[in-house]
Amino acid sequence: MSEVQITPAQTTLDNAKNGILGGATTLVAISALFIIGRLYSHLRITKSHSFEDLFILVAWTLSLSALVCEYRLFNYLILILDNNFDTLYLESYLYWIWNIVWLYMTGLAAIKFSIASQYKRLFITTGFQRYVKLLFVVLSIYGLFLAFSTVMFCSPVHFYWTRVRASFGSGKCLPFGTMFLVYTALNIITDIMIVASPLPVLARMHLPVRQNMSLFALFTIGGTFMILTSIIKLLIFRSANLSTMFDAAIKNVPLT
Repeated sequence: MSEVQITPAQTTLDNAKNGILGGATTLVAISALFIIGRLYSHLRITKSHSFEDLFILVAWTLSLSALVCEYRLFNYLILILDNNFDTLYLESYLYWIWNIVWLYMTGLAAIKFSIASQYKRLFITTGFQRYVKLLFVVLSIYGLFLAFSTVMFCSPVHFYWTRVRASFGSGKCLPFGTMFLVYTALNIITDIMIVASPLPVLARMHLPVRQNMSLFALFTIGGTFMILTSIIKLLIFRSANLSTMFDAAIKNVPLT
């Protein structure tokens, strides 16, 4: 009986699968515990709730759905390598990429809505409330654009994954490179708007220096990390070789 030969590429992919999915599963599970505690506190203890709770729940549900899609994605990626890039498996791989992208983008918009809703509840000054209304308008346009452009990325929609078939027929997609730059720019702009929004209010608070610095750090560290992540993804994209459709498919996952 012949032994199955495992290539270095397959070993690397399997290790990446275990690391990425293991880390993502842990984060989703931990966030679920925090959300359950938050909802219990708001509904049973303080008897208060707001739209931010709804947005957080929506974002977590979308994240969980994207995680399930990632499991499917890696399974098909392994099948692609095992079957010499068979078109059937490549088509399924692209299908799960399509699902991950729109779930991720929609979930990202929901997270930003939850943060804006929380800021609206915390900072009640007239000027800030006007700014938050503007922020909601910007985020609404941003969220709708992300949702529709990722779902309808190709025309017809299923051309996103069926384009690998030689006999499928005609179809067209938005330019991947251009749209990635647009998504990244919009993410950075909205992140900056959210991170910077409470800073003027915090600066006017008459608090001890150490306490004021702690508040600044509390409201800026997370958003600053997201901005830096978007910039790093942009740099990775600019150095990537997307000369073939399959290369674009492979690199699409870590870039989103």
